Amino acid sequence: MANVKISALPAISSLTGTETFPVVHSGTTSRITSANLQAYLATDTYVRNHANAAFIQANTPSYVANSAASYANAAFTAANTASATNLTQNNSITAAFNTANAAFASANNNINKTTGSWTVTTGTNTYSFTVPPSNTYQLWVDCNIPNGILAWSATATITNTNVPVVGAQYAWVYTGGGSPVDFTSIPNQFVGTSNTIVRSSVAPSATTNRFDFGINNTSGDNITVRYGYITIS
Repeated sequence: MANVKISALPAISSLTGTETFPVVHSGTTSRITSANLQAYLATDTYVRNHANAAFIQANTPSYVANSAASYANAAFTAANTASATNLTQNNSITAAFNTANAAFASANNNINKTTGSWTVTTGTNTYSFTVPPSNTYQLWVDCNIPNGILAWSATATITNTNVPVVGAQYAWVYTGGGSPVDFTSIPNQFVGTSNTIVRSSVAPSATTNRFDFGINNTSGDNITVRYGYITIS
Protein backbone atom coordinates (compact mmCIF):
# COMPACT_ATOMS: atom_id res chain seq x y z
CA MET A 1 0.00 0.00 0.00
CA ALA A 2 2.81 2.34 -0.91
CA ASN A 3 2.03 5.96 -1.73
CA VAL A 4 -1.38 5.81 -0.05
CA LYS A 5 -2.38 8.85 2.01
CA ILE A 6 -3.19 8.24 5.66
CA SER A 7 -6.62 9.76 5.07
CA ALA A 8 -7.21 7.05 2.43
CA LEU A 9 -6.41 4.15 4.73
CA PRO A 10 -9.19 1.95 6.19
CA ALA A 11 -10.62 3.32 9.44
CA ILE A 12 -11.05 1.23 12.61
CA SER A 13 -12.98 2.05 15.79
CA SER A 14 -11.10 -0.07 18.34
CA LEU A 15 -7.72 -1.69 18.98
CA THR A 16 -6.98 -5.36 19.68
CA GLY A 17 -3.49 -4.82 21.08
CA THR A 18 -1.65 -6.37 18.14
CA GLU A 19 -1.59 -3.26 15.98
CA THR A 20 1.84 -1.68 15.46
CA PHE A 21 2.85 1.99 15.55
CA PRO A 22 6.12 3.49 14.30
CA VAL A 23 8.16 5.21 17.02
CA VAL A 24 11.65 6.72 17.27
CA HIS A 25 13.46 5.00 20.16
CA SER A 26 17.01 6.09 21.06
CA GLY A 27 17.41 7.61 17.62
CA THR A 28 16.25 4.51 15.77
CA THR A 29 12.91 4.15 14.00
CA SER A 30 11.18 1.17 15.58
CA ARG A 31 7.72 -0.25 16.08
CA ILE A 32 5.54 -0.90 19.09
CA THR A 33 2.23 -2.70 19.54
CA SER A 34 -0.84 -0.92 20.75
CA ALA A 35 -0.88 -3.18 23.84
CA ASN A 36 2.68 -2.19 24.80
CA LEU A 37 1.94 1.48 24.17
CA GLN A 38 -1.16 1.34 26.36
CA ALA A 39 0.85 -0.38 29.13
CA TYR A 40 3.49 2.34 29.01
CA LEU A 41 0.98 5.15 29.17
CA ALA A 42 -0.30 3.64 32.41
CA THR A 43 3.12 3.49 34.11
CA ASP A 44 4.13 5.81 36.97
CA THR A 45 7.09 7.06 34.92
CA TYR A 46 4.83 8.47 32.22
CA VAL A 47 2.44 10.07 34.70
CA ARG A 48 5.29 11.66 36.71
CA ASN A 49 7.01 13.00 33.61
CA HIS A 50 3.87 14.65 32.34
CA ALA A 51 2.95 15.95 35.79
CA ASN A 52 6.40 17.52 36.12
CA ALA A 53 6.09 19.05 32.66
CA ALA A 54 2.70 20.52 33.57
CA PHE A 55 4.11 21.89 36.87
CA ILE A 56 7.05 23.48 35.06
CA GLN A 57 4.74 25.02 32.49
CA ALA A 58 2.44 26.36 35.20
CA ASN A 59 5.40 28.08 36.88
CA THR A 60 6.84 29.52 33.69
CA PRO A 61 6.56 33.37 33.85
CA SER A 62 5.11 33.59 30.35
CA TYR A 63 2.49 30.96 31.17
CA VAL A 64 1.58 32.72 34.42
CA ALA A 65 1.34 36.03 32.62
CA ASN A 66 -0.82 34.57 29.86
CA SER A 67 -3.06 32.89 32.42
CA ALA A 68 -3.37 36.13 34.38
CA ALA A 69 -4.20 37.96 31.16
CA SER A 70 -6.86 35.38 30.36
CA TYR A 71 -8.43 35.76 33.81
CA ALA A 72 -8.24 39.55 33.53
CA ASN A 73 -9.96 39.47 30.16
CA ALA A 74 -12.66 37.21 31.56
CA ALA A 75 -13.15 39.57 34.53
CA PHE A 76 -13.25 42.57 32.19
CA THR A 77 -15.87 40.89 30.03
CA ALA A 78 -17.94 40.03 33.12
CA ALA A 79 -17.62 43.61 34.38
CA ASN A 80 -18.75 44.99 31.03
CA THR A 81 -21.71 42.63 31.03
CA ALA A 82 -22.61 43.69 34.59
CA SER A 83 -22.26 47.37 33.61
CA ALA A 84 -24.56 46.84 30.65
CA THR A 85 -27.07 45.14 32.94
CA ASN A 86 -26.82 47.94 35.50
CA LEU A 87 -27.22 50.53 32.75
CA THR A 88 -30.39 48.79 31.61
CA GLN A 89 -31.66 48.71 35.18
CA ASN A 90 -30.78 52.38 35.70
CA ASN A 91 -32.58 53.29 32.50
CA SER A 92 -35.63 51.39 33.73
CA ILE A 93 -35.49 53.20 37.09
CA THR A 94 -35.12 56.56 35.33
CA ALA A 95 -38.09 55.80 33.09
CA ALA A 96 -40.21 54.82 36.11
CA PHE A 97 -39.13 57.98 37.94
CA ASN A 98 -40.06 60.15 34.95
CA THR A 99 -43.44 58.43 34.70
CA ALA A 100 -44.08 59.07 38.41
CA ASN A 101 -43.12 62.73 38.02
CA ALA A 102 -45.44 63.09 35.05
CA ALA A 103 -48.27 61.51 37.01
CA PHE A 104 -47.56 63.83 39.96
CA ALA A 105 -47.56 66.88 37.68
CA SER A 106 -50.79 65.72 36.08
CA ALA A 107 -52.39 65.25 39.50
CA ASN A 108 -51.30 68.74 40.53
CA ASN A 109 -52.73 70.19 37.34
CA ASN A 110 -56.02 68.49 38.08
CA ILE A 111 -56.31 70.38 41.38
CA ASN A 112 -58.58 73.35 40.70
CA LYS A 113 -56.59 76.07 42.44
CA THR A 114 -57.36 79.76 41.98
CA THR A 115 -55.33 82.63 43.42
CA GLY A 116 -55.47 86.40 43.24
CA SER A 117 -54.68 89.57 45.18
CA TRP A 118 -56.13 92.92 46.15
CA THR A 119 -54.35 96.25 46.23
CA VAL A 120 -55.56 97.58 49.57
CA THR A 121 -55.47 101.34 49.81
CA THR A 122 -55.15 103.30 53.05
CA GLY A 123 -58.26 103.55 55.21
CA THR A 124 -61.03 101.01 55.67
CA ASN A 125 -62.52 99.36 52.61
CA THR A 126 -64.36 96.18 51.61
CA TYR A 127 -62.74 93.57 49.36
CA SER A 128 -64.25 90.33 48.11
CA PHE A 129 -63.83 87.29 45.87
CA THR A 130 -66.49 84.98 44.41
CA VAL A 131 -66.47 81.23 43.85
CA PRO A 132 -68.84 79.07 41.77
CA PRO A 133 -71.71 77.53 43.77
CA SER A 134 -72.40 73.80 44.27
CA ASN A 135 -68.88 72.94 45.44
CA THR A 136 -66.81 72.47 48.57
CA TYR A 137 -63.74 74.68 48.98
CA GLN A 138 -60.65 75.39 51.02
CA LEU A 139 -60.27 79.20 51.04
CA TRP A 140 -57.70 81.63 52.39
CA VAL A 141 -56.67 85.31 52.70
CA ASP A 142 -53.27 86.48 53.93
CA CYS A 143 -51.04 89.53 54.15
CA ASN A 144 -47.56 90.02 55.59
CA ILE A 145 -46.02 93.51 55.73
CA PRO A 146 -43.56 95.09 58.15
CA ASN A 147 -45.19 95.02 61.62
CA GLY A 148 -48.48 93.73 60.21
CA ILE A 149 -49.86 90.27 59.49
CA LEU A 150 -53.37 89.00 58.92
CA ALA A 151 -54.62 85.55 57.95
CA TRP A 152 -58.00 83.98 57.28
CA SER A 153 -58.75 80.35 56.49
CA ALA A 154 -62.02 78.53 55.88
CA THR A 155 -63.64 75.37 54.62
CA ALA A 156 -66.98 75.94 52.94
CA THR A 157 -69.67 73.89 51.20
CA ILE A 158 -71.81 76.09 48.96
CA THR A 159 -75.10 74.74 47.62
CA ASN A 160 -77.19 77.67 46.36
CA THR A 161 -76.20 81.32 46.47
CA ASN A 162 -79.23 82.26 48.63
CA VAL A 163 -78.67 79.85 51.53
CA PRO A 164 -75.97 79.79 54.21
CA VAL A 165 -72.56 78.28 53.66
CA VAL A 166 -71.83 75.21 55.74
CA GLY A 167 -68.34 75.23 57.15
CA ALA A 168 -65.98 76.99 59.52
CA GLN A 169 -63.68 80.02 59.30
CA TYR A 170 -60.78 81.31 61.34
CA ALA A 171 -59.12 84.74 61.34
CA TRP A 172 -56.01 86.11 63.06
CA VAL A 173 -54.31 89.53 63.21
CA TYR A 174 -50.83 90.26 64.52
CA THR A 175 -50.91 93.02 67.14
CA GLY A 176 -47.26 93.23 68.16
CA GLY A 177 -46.32 95.98 65.68
CA GLY A 178 -49.16 98.47 65.91
CA SER A 179 -51.50 96.55 63.55
CA PRO A 180 -50.93 98.59 60.36
CA VAL A 181 -53.28 96.10 58.64
CA ASP A 182 -56.38 94.71 60.34
CA PHE A 183 -59.65 92.97 59.64
CA THR A 184 -62.71 95.02 60.45
CA SER A 185 -65.09 92.24 59.29
CA ILE A 186 -65.04 88.75 57.84
CA PRO A 187 -67.70 86.82 55.84
CA ASN A 188 -71.00 86.34 57.69
CA GLN A 189 -72.63 83.55 55.68
CA PHE A 190 -71.08 80.63 57.56
CA VAL A 191 -73.22 78.32 59.69
CA GLY A 192 -72.39 75.07 61.40
CA THR A 193 -71.69 73.68 64.81
CA SER A 194 -69.71 70.49 65.24
CA ASN A 195 -71.91 67.41 65.75
CA THR A 196 -75.04 69.55 65.42
CA ILE A 197 -77.74 69.91 62.74
CA VAL A 198 -78.48 73.55 61.88
CA ARG A 199 -81.92 74.30 60.43
CA SER A 200 -82.76 77.68 58.87
CA SER A 201 -84.52 79.21 55.89
CA VAL A 202 -82.75 82.51 55.43
CA ALA A 203 -79.29 83.62 54.37
CA PRO A 204 -77.44 86.80 55.33
CA SER A 205 -77.37 87.83 51.65
CA ALA A 206 -78.39 86.66 48.20
CA THR A 207 -74.76 86.09 47.21
CA THR A 208 -73.39 83.62 49.73
CA ASN A 209 -70.80 82.43 47.20
CA ARG A 210 -69.15 85.87 47.54
CA PHE A 211 -66.81 86.37 50.50
CA ASP A 212 -66.51 89.95 51.79
CA PHE A 213 -63.73 91.31 54.01
CA GLY A 214 -63.45 94.67 55.73
CA ILE A 215 -59.75 95.63 55.85
CA ASN A 216 -58.22 98.66 57.56
CA ASN A 217 -54.86 99.85 56.21
CA THR A 218 -52.98 102.38 58.36
CA SER A 219 -49.52 101.66 56.97
CA GLY A 220 -49.48 104.90 54.97
CA ASP A 221 -49.12 103.14 51.63
CA ASN A 222 -50.93 100.65 49.41
CA ILE A 223 -50.42 97.03 50.43
CA THR A 224 -51.06 93.68 48.73
CA VAL A 225 -53.42 91.13 50.28
CA ARG A 226 -53.55 87.69 48.69
CA TYR A 227 -56.52 85.36 48.46
CA GLY A 228 -57.25 81.99 46.92
CA TYR A 229 -59.27 78.80 47.01
CA ILE A 230 -59.02 75.14 46.05
CA THR A 231 -62.03 73.16 44.87
CA ILE A 232 -62.22 70.05 47.04
CA SER A 233 -65.28 68.54 45.41
